[in-house]
Amino acid sequence: MAQNRPKQKEAETPRTRKPAAKQPVPTPEPQVFFSDGVPITSEDVAVSAGFNEEPEAASSRIYLRLANEWIVHEVTDDFIVSLTFRDGVLYGLGRNGLVKTVGRTGVAFTEENVIGKFAAFRLTEAENRGQLARIRFIGVDVYACGWDSQIYRITGRKWEPLNKGINAKADDSLLDIDGTGPDDIYAVGMRGALLHFDGSRWSYLDSPTNSHFYSVKSLSRDDVVLVGADGGLYRGNRREWRFIGDEEITDNFWSVERFASAFYIAAGNNKLLRHSRGKFTEVDFGRPFQPHTYRLGATPERLWSFGSDHVLAFDGRMWEEAVCPDNE
Repeated sequence: MAQNRPKQKEAETPRTRKPAAKQPVPTPEPQVFFSDGVPITSEDVAVSAGFNEEPEAASSRIYLRLANEWIVHEVTDDFIVSLTFRDGVLYGLGRNGLVKTVGRTGVAFTEENVIGKFAAFRLTEAENRGQLARIRFIGVDVYACGWDSQIYRITGRKWEPLNKGINAKADDSLLDIDGTGPDDIYAVGMRGALLHFDGSRWSYLDSPTNSHFYSVKSLSRDDVVLVGADGGLYRGNRREWRFIGDEEITDNFWSVERFASAFYIAAGNNKLLRHSRGKFTEVDFGRPFQPHTYRLGATPERLWSFGSDHVLAFDGRMWEEAVCPDNE
């Protein structure tokens, strides 16, 4: 008995075939998020970044935008949390003690002078004491700070603990460090930690708050700005401090920079506040999106904002985005 065969569909021809519905092209997710940045010139910049797929990985990248070209340096054995630059030399600090450096003092920081020339060494004490948080040029040397009251002075590729006067039992988590020179340095951190170095030893200052400090900016020996949790904004020096913020603002203040006679403060998740003559105004980036904000940097010509997803520069009139190719 013959089996029933399934009916064959009539073959479609180009004339009878229905056009396929257009599928939306997915927008690629950013590959990286930014942890810090530092201006090289008014046009050039260095940025450190982690990977969105593995945000806790002990690996990262340093991006250099030089003459509108992006250069990538892979860091396979630590997460770079902070960058600092001065006079042709860049340093990057890993949270587990790795230090990356490239460039030479007084030599142009160009693609030719940096590609393939990064050097590395470790602050070995950090392996047992905890994570590091910030690195800064102060004078001709570089200083780093972190958990467990860690403070180091780095000269070239040599380093030393800078702990005279530090109370080992205090166990302060230090988050930022800045100063005008080797005999005038401030370190700040969690629970209002506030220290000053006079060139020979550290002293603990009377803190104006018990809330966390996230950043310190030394404008001169007698003019220092502190920012921190819950809208903390203080100005003064090692002798006295005064609150210059607004009690109604409760956003965390992550960093502060002075540009064109005003203070700019990265606040909350995606705010940039301008503080001038005692008043705050929220900055409009003029973008179709609201950028995240975190760290700030400045040259005389430009203010830079380094958020987790965006790097933007302000020339006093308008904002321009520096779009990293791996984060478009």
